[in-house]
Amino acid sequence: MCGRGDLLIVIQNAGSDASDPGMVMVGRLVDCIEVAYNRAMEDAVPDLAGVSVVLEECDFSGGVLTVEWDDGTKRALDVTGD
Repeated sequence: MCGRGDLLIVIQNAGSDASDPGMVMVGRLVDCIEVAYNRAMEDAVPDLAGVSVVLEECDFSGGVLTVEWDDGTKRALDVTGD
């Protein structure tokens, strides 16, 4: 996430039910990206690139991506868009 240019990650057709294995994986992936990016911001990493995650054909009722890890940790990530 350092250097020139931004990073665009596109995930398509992962599912519509939060318990679907595809959506579980998507939630965990997005959570990891957010945690890593926030840590890099806090550490003032030089030349930090922007990161955008596009989720196509995924249904997020209420504009929230629910993330649940095997240890029971849960997070709710805001999702914007159409």
